Amino acid sequence: MQYKNDTLASDKIVVTVVDKMITLTSDTTQIYPTEEIVITAQLQGDFAGETLTWYVNGEAQEEQGTTLTLSNLAAGTYIVQYNSADIESNEFTFTVLESSVEVTTEKNSYFVGEKAVFEAELAGLSDEEVIEWYVDGTKQEGVTGASFELDLSDAEAGSKIIVYAQTVSGVKSNEVTIGIAFDVMASIKENEFYKTIYEDVIEEGGTYGNFSVGKDESGELYLYSEVSSNSTYYTMNAKMPTNVEYLFEYELYIPADISTTNYVYPCLAGLNSKYPAGMVELAWEVNAEGVRPYVKDQSTGKEYLHTEYGFGLDLSYEGGIAKKGDWNAITVAVSGNYISAYINGEMALFFEMIGATVPSGASFNLFPDGGVGVVPLRIRNISFSGIVEPAPDLVSVTVSLSSVSMQAGGTVTATATLNPFNAEANAIAWYVNGNKVDGANELTYTFTTETAGEYRISCEVDGIRSAEKTVTVSAAGGGDPTDGGSNAGLWIGIAAGVVVIAAAAVATVLIIRKKKNNN
Repeated sequence: MQYKNDTLASDKIVVTVVDKMITLTSDTTQIYPTEEIVITAQLQGDFAGETLTWYVNGEAQEEQGTTLTLSNLAAGTYIVQYNSADIESNEFTFTVLESSVEVTTEKNSYFVGEKAVFEAELAGLSDEEVIEWYVDGTKQEGVTGASFELDLSDAEAGSKIIVYAQTVSGVKSNEVTIGIAFDVMASIKENEFYKTIYEDVIEEGGTYGNFSVGKDESGELYLYSEVSSNSTYYTMNAKMPTNVEYLFEYELYIPADISTTNYVYPCLAGLNSKYPAGMVELAWEVNAEGVRPYVKDQSTGKEYLHTEYGFGLDLSYEGGIAKKGDWNAITVAVSGNYISAYINGEMALFFEMIGATVPSGASFNLFPDGGVGVVPLRIRNISFSGIVEPAPDLVSVTVSLSSVSMQAGGTVTATATLNPFNAEANAIAWYVNGNKVDGANELTYTFTTETAGEYRISCEVDGIRSAEKTVTVSAAGGGDPTDGGSNAGLWIGIAAGVVVIAAAAVATVLIIRKKKNNN
């Protein structure tokens, strides 16, 4: 059959008209070895006097009639036909699936002292199958059944445990890995050397990427987005931690009438040592129902969902942890290779990132789901804190001068250098001719005077005084006797009526003032 005109023609469809036909059907095309399948043959036409035979993968079956029941089959693919001497049915194909054991657990992060319960669901296996349990490859003697409770009292914080089940007949389940979490934030804050490293101060009229600055009823400032259908970003010029023991904190406001899905990406650059130029996204999805934390490692594209590494927390607004119409305290804690995320003090995520390093920078990025609309969230109180090891004791202080001579009214910069260089400098004082200089409390000091003479300069840091350095100051407008001819003219000194003239390299006009004689 074909449909066409003088210029166009459809494809040809060939229809074969037969006087009889056999069609095979079944309710399913997949079964397990413990199940059976029933295949039915529908006969159309006159088959009187003909012998019909069932074939499975080409082998004739003894079963007679227009239905074929198959059971106790090994895993594999099967092709069935029902044929007479001169008529063949369609080929009906079905699959017998491998028997399996699926192990699940309520959550994937546990604390030391908890009990983790694992459930095994059998498919394609007899109910009489004996299930045995393995922890880190070791069979748990005397433990059988579809449920297994693992006591984590002796587990090591930060470790991982692999659990699986296996039937006596040899069918092994999937492996389930659980992480033994610890409170990373608490471990950092409890350290005696914990301190704030950086606080981001929001100022009216300040520039914060393409964020806008808002003010609430109490006068507190915050960052918010006015960007439509695009990302809102801000890279902080922040002092970053110097070791992998720190907290990245901020507050996130979720409006009471939120109706869209949005993504909050406080990003840390260089957190993964294998991808130091890229970002590790420490992110939250915020929608009308609640929030969802995750971390995405851009080097691998791996996204760490709270369902994989979480604690089974209810982070819907009804759950009481995440707050709608209010500010939420967000913390990302990093301790060595361990990273955890908190919302309002509750740990919602814990995982290990091998090769984690100190961040080289930090930024925020708000993005609307699908890139449509304006993100209605607000951000404030951004900070870094962490463990700062104490500085070494100060041994000595050295002062250097930008010049050892100057004219009156000029300046000389004095710089104090600490030994060792990374010692702390808490109390700093500068002295000129043994007298303390008011207001000079930095490691650099600019010395100036209108009076000629010699001046001894020293610096004292935390009670340790440097050696004195001398600056020679000449009269204003005169030359500098130590300056090797920096003044183009003559240097003239007058004392007790005696005129002393030092010739310069070029001729000049002399103006000599003699001391008045009272005689």
